[in-house]
Amino acid sequence: MNPRKLVLLNPYQMPTQSPLILGNEDMACWLNGYSALWHPAALWGASGPPVVEVTYDHEQPKPGHVYAVPEAPPLFLPDEWEQKVRAAGAFFFKVTPDRDRTLANLKEALAPPSGDAPERPPEAALLDLPPEKVAPFFGIALGYIVSATLSEAMEHENLLETDAFWQDVQQAVAALGGLPFTRSETAGQPVPRDSYEAPPRYDDYDRAGDFADAGPPAADDSHPQDFEQPPEPTDYAEAAPPEGATELPQEH
Repeated sequence: MNPRKLVLLNPYQMPTQSPLILGNEDMACWLNGYSALWHPAALWGASGPPVVEVTYDHEQPKPGHVYAVPEAPPLFLPDEWEQKVRAAGAFFFKVTPDRDRTLANLKEALAPPSGDAPERPPEAALLDLPPEKVAPFFGIALGYIVSATLSEAMEHENLLETDAFWQDVQQAVAALGGLPFTRSETAGQPVPRDSYEAPPRYDDYDRAGDFADAGPPAADDSHPQDFEQPPEPTDYAEAAPPEGATELPQEH
């Protein structure tokens, strides 16, 4: 079975280093399409979080993929692309500026065929989840994309452990739909908070004792070890002024 990949076909990425200005319909389709891919029915069995890619990479649809195709901006796709998607065993749905219409299109695309199948597959129950069960995943979608975008914009490493995070998402979807789930052993497991050892603060260091065990300093032959220090005058008031100096009058 091919792993499911969730793809928003769009020429625009979230702005990072450069500003981006989109029309209302373009931006609405972008947000609706990306968030719809976080519906539990789409997430189940996916190999990773949704991605945004250009149409050039998917002119030949790939099996198992779920494509969100926006109405705006218009995409340049090969002729009979929709038929190729179905033939490849992939899915696609139309993304509109209307959120409810977009979600309805997604459910229709993922719904099992109403043929002579004896019963619906177990994961089909995810399509019937009430809005209050689905809404948290849309919130996670917003947090995920904002965190990734800010990390890239600031040229900062994204510290999210994606493998462990995605295992958590799959486990949450399985719990909602009553589906069997076994956590992958290859996925990175989050480190328990108790196992972290906080580094000592600078104030906690005993600076006098930091180098107590360092031993004696190495000998340095580049400078003499013994030298005579010139004597200091004991009474500066009786010291004779330098030759040629003018004595200033004292104030009384």
